[in-house]
Amino acid sequence: MEDKASEDFWTNHWKELPVPKEFSPSDQRVSNFPNLEYHNVFKQIFAGRNLSQLSILEVGCANSVFLPYFKKEFGLTIYGLDYSEYGCSREETILNEFNVEGAIIHGDMFDPPKDLMGKFDFVFSNGVIEHFENTVGAFNALKLFLNDTGILITAIPSMKGINGQLLKLLNKPVYDIHVPLTAKDLATAALVSGFKKAENQLVITPSLYIPLNEVEEVVRMRFLLNILNKFFIVTSRFFWWLQLKFNFRIRSHFFTNMIINIAHK
Repeated sequence: MEDKASEDFWTNHWKELPVPKEFSPSDQRVSNFPNLEYHNVFKQIFAGRNLSQLSILEVGCANSVFLPYFKKEFGLTIYGLDYSEYGCSREETILNEFNVEGAIIHGDMFDPPKDLMGKFDFVFSNGVIEHFENTVGAFNALKLFLNDTGILITAIPSMKGINGQLLKLLNKPVYDIHVPLTAKDLATAALVSGFKKAENQLVITPSLYIPLNEVEEVVRMRFLLNILNKFFIVTSRFFWWLQLKFNFRIRSHFFTNMIINIAHK
């Protein structure tokens, strides 16, 4: 299946980034709000299970802080799959950096190693399936990794809301490698692919930020976008602070940053 992004895009992208900071749900600072949002979702999914006997595969694991987090926070046995050889090496570096054991496999989710099929209790992807035109086909591919009672956790950026519209306006090359999907689109695709139940969570609201990779205009344009991004970040963090301070959450399809779909086999 054609990838709107491509392996070369991701390999070059990861090479530009430093090793990320560790995912720490104990960090209650405003800057950690996105991780706290993800953590609240994972706590709900994993509640009441003996996780020490269960495994999770992250598909598209390059540069991910989630695998060490799954191991340290929940005791899950962790695996990662990525089609970028550099991305796999990068994730192995992260596991070593955070002193975590896990298996990282170089492979394509549409042509995976046979011994991974039907193996996992959980499969997680973060920003993967929205790069494929055939959303149902992507769900079908991820579904094959799950055992008979497995759960698929799929996170995508909300490209139909304000973030997507800003990206389309200010960095169209990056917008064009995404398939804009709503929460309803995601749930419908999961059900069509054969999952018995699918539900969505809207998280990290708001989170206004425009990635500047692929912006090829004059330096002045990048300078102005950097200033605009700083304004967006300050605005977003103010609303994050309000939500943490007064213990509530904004849930808005227009302003949300990420959609997380939980699909039960």
